[in-house]
Amino acid sequence: MEFPTITWLREDEEITGEFPGLIVNPNTALGNTKNYFALDLTQIDIDRHTTSTLQIKYIKNPHRSFSQKVHPVWVEYENKTIKKVLPASHVWIRNCHLMNRIEINCHSLEITNTLSFEKEKLVNEFVVKPTGNLRYFKSDWYRLYINKFMKMDYYEGWPPIITGETKSIIKDRMQNYHKHIDVIRYNVPGIDCSEDKYLPNHPDFKVNFTTNIGLLGSKLDVSKAVIANCKLENFNCKSEISNLQSEISNCKLEISNCKLENFNLRNEIHELGFDMLELRKEIAYLRSRIFN
Repeated sequence: MEFPTITWLREDEEITGEFPGLIVNPNTALGNTKNYFALDLTQIDIDRHTTSTLQIKYIKNPHRSFSQKVHPVWVEYENKTIKKVLPASHVWIRNCHLMNRIEINCHSLEITNTLSFEKEKLVNEFVVKPTGNLRYFKSDWYRLYINKFMKMDYYEGWPPIITGETKSIIKDRMQNYHKHIDVIRYNVPGIDCSEDKYLPNHPDFKVNFTTNIGLLGSKLDVSKAVIANCKLENFNCKSEISNLQSEISNCKLEISNCKLENFNLRNEIHELGFDMLELRKEIAYLRSRIFN
């Protein structure tokens, strides 16, 4: 599965690269994104300006409430906790925490260096459910949940979980599902999966392949990446709060200046009123002298 190489840019940077991508922040104006091929939505957590993103082909880290009206070709998730995946043609998930048995609608799916954020601690419990016409699947620790014959070009991962309405249907699918997949590669370290006993539905499977996720060195890398991303989001939130507090202080200063100007204006009016009174007295005195 090939993803285009995005040149990620901030709003104030010149648009360059074959596939320019905009790094969106809470203050970014999304009124016009037609010059960008991709959007990075890592720093925002709401569905904003949906109509302006309808033509975007590549989206990174969309929030789970992101509009289903958007139909990107590529969706990328990195350093995120994922409870819902945006439908797309191609989905790439890396260095994430993923809800177990999550439903994903796409044509090609790749999941690497990703853990479940639920109670499952065994690699052979990391499962995703394809809901669309999935043709390509590649993962180091995950497998597919198959409840029908699926015509696929490529399957790489842990052996799939086969299910069905009856035992005979399950048996038939177990014996024949591989005939519908052009290329299969099982990622079970040091084990030849060509024998029936190594299929996941075999009674001895969990005994043979129960692997504690804590023994895998990449767990620390994933956790560090997720924590770093949370720290970044926390820093951005604190920065936004600081900016808002600064804006509030500026508003208070402007209000104070307005009050001072209003006070000075009242003093000027008062002084002007006093001079007018003296002037009227002087005019009255002069008139009395003239007519007398």
